[in-house]
Amino acid sequence: MDMRTTPTFSLDPTGSQSNTQRVPRIHALDTLRGFALLGILVVNLSAFAYPMYLFGAPAPTLLDQVAQWMISFLGEVKFFVLFSFLFGYGLSVQMESARKKGLDLKGRYRRRLIGIFAFGLLHAIFLFHGDILICYSILGAFLWWMREWSSRRLVSFGLSMLVVAGGTFFIIGWGAGTTSPSTEELQLAESARQAYSGTWIDSVFQRIVDWVIVTPFLLLYNWPAAMAMFVLGLAAGKIQLIHCIDEYWPTLVKLFPIALGLAVLGNGLYASAAILGELAGPQYPWVPALATTHIAFTGPAFTFCLCLMLLWASKENRLTRIRSALRAAGRLSLTNYLGQSFICGLIFNGYGLGLYEKIQPAGLLLLAFVIFAGQAGMSVWWMKHFRHGPLEWLLRAWTYQSVPVLRRH
Repeated sequence: MDMRTTPTFSLDPTGSQSNTQRVPRIHALDTLRGFALLGILVVNLSAFAYPMYLFGAPAPTLLDQVAQWMISFLGEVKFFVLFSFLFGYGLSVQMESARKKGLDLKGRYRRRLIGIFAFGLLHAIFLFHGDILICYSILGAFLWWMREWSSRRLVSFGLSMLVVAGGTFFIIGWGAGTTSPSTEELQLAESARQAYSGTWIDSVFQRIVDWVIVTPFLLLYNWPAAMAMFVLGLAAGKIQLIHCIDEYWPTLVKLFPIALGLAVLGNGLYASAAILGELAGPQYPWVPALATTHIAFTGPAFTFCLCLMLLWASKENRLTRIRSALRAAGRLSLTNYLGQSFICGLIFNGYGLGLYEKIQPAGLLLLAFVIFAGQAGMSVWWMKHFRHGPLEWLLRAWTYQSVPVLRRH
């Protein structure tokens, strides 16, 4: 693969930040958001299909074991960090747009965070206990405080937060060698099994219980790494890394082989942490802990490599449909993110198809691509007729305190 050729990304003059003024929209940002949505679905699907207290879906066959390992290797700690990076980059875009228009961004940004928090709260209660939007809304407030920092200061702080994230991943990895649930965890799993196989209201009450229990884990797993990528994304926005991708491309390509080598080695160890922990035995908990700690750096390194390959490949004419599908899905990122949880509820819960605990990891991996393909196809159709996704329209209306134009004329 020769990545030396610089990809060119056009700006879409139909993108808008308000009802009265239009500013260019960066296609690459939407493409990356769509890509992140696919990865998040791949990682999250087992949390919809199995009780979280059983340490993931069982893998009875070699194919399932390989699929489970690949999900960890290619998916975990890759795509929520990408979304976090894009969130930070997006703030820089909003700041520049407000500056050019002579507008005060503070009120709109505050309302946007409140809107994201509200969507996250509803998502956590009614759709998915592993919601990330609440995290984004709270950390987004801290990001606002750093908005005037220089790029160098932001990078220094972001790297220090990755060190903190390494510490939290060490704590998580300390228990990675434990492969047998405790009696209490088995009881919680049985309660979840009955609730998610029951009525819709049963699933809501169980989801609240799961959310409360999983929150300490999410604080360790998501928050430090997300904050680091928020800050690094804002720093990248200040130097217009994606805006001027052709200018930075030679440097990015030089970094690619180094990042790829670290990513393959580090993520291979991470995906094998539970296996290493089991081989080492409970008397050596530091083995899976060390195999997990570095993911704070090697996970984003792999994300960098995947995104660079995607951006390079997306310039090829034969990938036009895939690029358009990812871009459309990214334009509807909020709708599609919550939509994934809604669809999974209908597939796995008792008020839907009732397939809870009935699909193994290999099947879940295939199902993720099927669901996303459907979402991407619908997103392409939607964007041909409408300017915003349905939930994006609601969030925009609340943020701007006006009614945006929805239909295309």
